[in-house]
Amino acid sequence: MSARVYYPQAIHRQSAYSSFIRKGSDLHVSEQLANVVLSLPCFPSMTELEQEKVIDTVKHFFRC
Repeated sequence: MSARVYYPQAIHRQSAYSSFIRKGSDLHVSEQLANVVLSLPCFPSMTELEQEKVIDTVKHFFRC
C-alpha cells in the first residue's frame, strides 16, 4: 500500500494520448493539476486499520 504520483505529467503530454489533443489547445488546468495531485491508496478490501494508517499519515504530513 503506497501513495504515489501515477501521472507525473499531464495526460495530454503522454505519447499514447497526444493524437487526441488538438494543436493549440489550452490545457493549463491539466498542467497545473499534474503538478499537485497525489493518489492515495483506496480499494474495496481496505481494512479499517489500513484506512487509519492513510489518515494518520496525511495528518502527520500536514502537521510537519
